[in-house]
Amino acid sequence: MIAPQDLTAKIAADNLRTWLEGEVLRDHASENQRERYAAGVLPLDELANLARAVLFAPFAEAKRWSKLAAWNVRHAPAHVVTQDLVTYEARIGALLRGPEWDALKRINAMLDRANEHPWLVRSGQRFALELRTHTATCSVCKKTCGQPSALVSVVWADRPLSREYAL
Repeated sequence: MIAPQDLTAKIAADNLRTWLEGEVLRDHASENQRERYAAGVLPLDELANLARAVLFAPFAEAKRWSKLAAWNVRHAPAHVVTQDLVTYEARIGALLRGPEWDALKRINAMLDRANEHPWLVRSGQRFALELRTHTATCSVCKKTCGQPSALVSVVWADRPLSREYAL
């Protein structure tokens, strides 16, 4: 048997999720998307992408992070570079140079503005930021390169949404 307080919390969470979905559909979806949602055939990732576009709008000026490639590694001379020779790793935390620190401060200011969105205020959710370091290492010449990033995430309608930005 479900305890009354658990049932009340579940109903409140379901009502909030329904309200959030209704808000994004009403103001940001096409007629086609609203029809598919009503018919129960709109993919959840498409709905989440609509919300992501709205909630991450304050970050429009931030440069999106792009994955390191084999050519980013400064390989030893006379060595043929192929993607399969490079391994990639992402770890939490980063050491930042001056320009990267400035970029992080700008992203934090954008995050503060994004946290004021009415959907987040009503739902009690807030954006979070996690520093990361991405590295690429050549298995032949052992050369490596690294790149810091800021992973920005938020929970919307019980769905995690995130984007990663270059620093």
